[in-house]
Amino acid sequence: MKKTALIMLSILVLVTLSAFYIKPSQAYIQAVGWTNPTYRGNDDFYHQNVVAYQEGTYWDLSVMLLNDWGPPPDKTQINISTIIVHFGWGKNYTHRFATPEAIVYGETKVFTVSNMTPSTSEIPDIWTYGYRLYVEIVNATSGPTEVVTTWSPWESWDNNFAIYSAGHLETQQLRDKLEMMFMGGPTMIPLFNVSKAMVLFIEAYFEFQLGDQAHSLGDFYAANIHYGNASDLVDEALNVYEQRGTAMEDAALNYKEALANATKTEADANLISANAALVNSYAWMFFGIGWVLIGIGVIIYGAKKPKPPQ
Repeated sequence: MKKTALIMLSILVLVTLSAFYIKPSQAYIQAVGWTNPTYRGNDDFYHQNVVAYQEGTYWDLSVMLLNDWGPPPDKTQINISTIIVHFGWGKNYTHRFATPEAIVYGETKVFTVSNMTPSTSEIPDIWTYGYRLYVEIVNATSGPTEVVTTWSPWESWDNNFAIYSAGHLETQQLRDKLEMMFMGGPTMIPLFNVSKAMVLFIEAYFEFQLGDQAHSLGDFYAANIHYGNASDLVDEALNVYEQRGTAMEDAALNYKEALANATKTEADANLISANAALVNSYAWMFFGIGWVLIGIGVIIYGAKKPKPPQ
């Protein structure tokens, strides 16, 4: 009995304390999004999809904040004074509003945080990085203000932020261009029915593979050379295919036209021969009819001829 009473008393105390607990005002981040990145997509160097900004350019992060609850029992506004972006390389980028931004209960506002992308000499570009957001809330929008709370409502788990050097960007752009051509791999080669074009395309594919090897190792200089060679060879293959393919098409068309003309000439000759045979058959038919008429005439004449006296 004493044990049960003790448990009940503990529960009562917890309930009583929770009734006096006021949770600090917070907001919910509905979405974040990177605006106008230098590159967005798959990068085989990192073996994942990335959002990349080139060193020395500005990154822009759009943040959508919702005030979905306030201190009970009154659902009041919250006042955003600062948004901080903490990147995985250990640096905070702080965006402090000149005047705290008020968000009433149930309202959504969008904010943009922007800053300079560090150089690859400062922050290594051999990794991708995660980031975390912190939001600071103050007690008023004017006059002396005090921080009510600072909390982190958002953290990226995919570590997909990348810093690109100029060489890395050029490599990725070249590769994306070539990937559309080589996405079928060697199976694309039979599409070229011109021998020289096939050879050029095979050489281009080998250069593409060498570029991929250099790219995966982070040797963007060598990758650019191989990708550039592959691009030139593809252009040459397409040019040869166009020239010789067009010549082959013209030859095939001329052959078909000659064959059609020959067939027409032969048909005309056959028609003339058939007409001649028809005329000849008519002549023989009238010739036969003539002899029949002569025979009939002879028979009639013989029947009417006076017989000599007996």
